[in-house]
Amino acid sequence: QKTAILTKPLVSSVFYLPHTLSFLNRSNPYLLSSFKIRLSHLFIEDTTYHSPVKLTKTYDSSGDFFSSRSHRWKFGLKIYSQELSLPHKILGGGFNFLNWYGFYFLKDKTASDWPHNPFLSILLYSGIFGLIIYGFYLFKVFHYYLKYIKEYPLLFIFFLITFFFSFFSGGSPFDPPIMGFFAILPFFIHSVQKKIELNIDDI
Repeated sequence: QKTAILTKPLVSSVFYLPHTLSFLNRSNPYLLSSFKIRLSHLFIEDTTYHSPVKLTKTYDSSGDFFSSRSHRWKFGLKIYSQELSLPHKILGGGFNFLNWYGFYFLKDKTASDWPHNPFLSILLYSGIFGLIIYGFYLFKVFHYYLKYIKEYPLLFIFFLITFFFSFFSGGSPFDPPIMGFFAILPFFIHSVQKKIELNIDDI
């Protein structure tokens, strides 16, 4: 039986909602109670953990580095293939998978964890559509680095090292932050090189 992760509407994750509830609690507790009752009719109950058979098996954390990563990657693919509905597979299921990982690997529903792979994180968050966009972006990054590798060989090497760590441990495309720097840098280099070429043509 197929289940869906996203049962909580997007509005429930609005940043200012906790501050609003805190203000109501200080000013008028009875008003807060009434406010919560009204909200209960608008928000669907969060049922993220309603499928224990698929997602709460005991995880053995005694494996080596690659074994640990493979478990996380397989779990991410399992979420994508078995738990996401077709629209969510295309457009993504948001950040709910972080709690699924926390529950499965840390045995804590309030904890957050991640696949330790930026490709899987993007796939679960923004679906196949987001993964295609990221793939095209990454293609351009490699393209520009290789295009100017003779001028900047060390920058390309630094990027590869950073990309390696991000591939096995990153929680997003720009994790660690230095990965974001090296992923944007080739576009800056390309822009500068184009300006230099235009100036040479004008001479």
